[in-house]
Amino acid sequence: MRGAEPGRGQRRNFGIAMLLLAVAMLSSAADARAQTWSVYGGDTAGTRYSPATGITKANVAELRVAWTYHTGDAARHGAAFTRSSFEVTPILAAGKLVFCTPFGRVIALDATNGHELWVFDPVLPTDLHPANDAICRGVAVWHDATVAAEAACADRVFLGTNDARLIALDLATGKPCAGFGSNGEITLPPDVPPLYRGELHIDSAPTLVNDVVVVGSAVDDMSRARAPSGTVFAFDPRTGQKRWNFDPVPRRPDDLPRLPGGTVAVSDRPAAVCGRLCPPTRRAI
Repeated sequence: MRGAEPGRGQRRNFGIAMLLLAVAMLSSAADARAQTWSVYGGDTAGTRYSPATGITKANVAELRVAWTYHTGDAARHGAAFTRSSFEVTPILAAGKLVFCTPFGRVIALDATNGHELWVFDPVLPTDLHPANDAICRGVAVWHDATVAAEAACADRVFLGTNDARLIALDLATGKPCAGFGSNGEITLPPDVPPLYRGELHIDSAPTLVNDVVVVGSAVDDMSRARAPSGTVFAFDPRTGQKRWNFDPVPRRPDDLPRLPGGTVAVSDRPAAVCGRLCPPTRRAI
């Protein structure tokens, strides 16, 4: 669906303070450093479970604002801001709270005080119109165990953009990892030429499993019958070279899954369990 009700972006972006404060107020700076949430869903299985015990039913009413941070998207994007939705889940890695704005800007904050550490802007095209609102639900972090801990891009942040790019950033500095693709980014190859910028886009966090970065896509599937397919791609997290791709839509009678009833998506991104990838779909299959 292309449209968005007036003010929807403002209401959802207003939630940034609450999202960040919930992570910041783990009860103390020491607790914040001890906690991790380095994956979009909390862990590779996407359970969204936290073992944190600092906040309980007995003390939740005593929480107070620790800090706030404003992205500046409203002033930066003007009228386009009303066609955006703030739906991100921040991740906590190496003491940094990392998240993306609906327009793909990646921001790293000191989790204990909210101070801005770095910002990366992918500079989306001005004529970009995603099929839904402008959305970025999260980023992914990956550690390269083959290089020294202090090496550039030893820890990488992966971002999927609304213009269908996959970008690798250095977690320490926010700079693009030059060895990944072309100057730190690759573009998903559509099987059908898009009718407009944004018909094919990425709005969910990538997934890392077995040293492979996997990314899905979102497609405007209500405007025409032969739209770009929702192909799942896997890339080498160091070089950006394609490892494999998977089209979840059956193209032949023998492609049909032999499952009882239907399988319904319960998430908007893949989950990795025991080395296997479980990609959800927007429709029952």
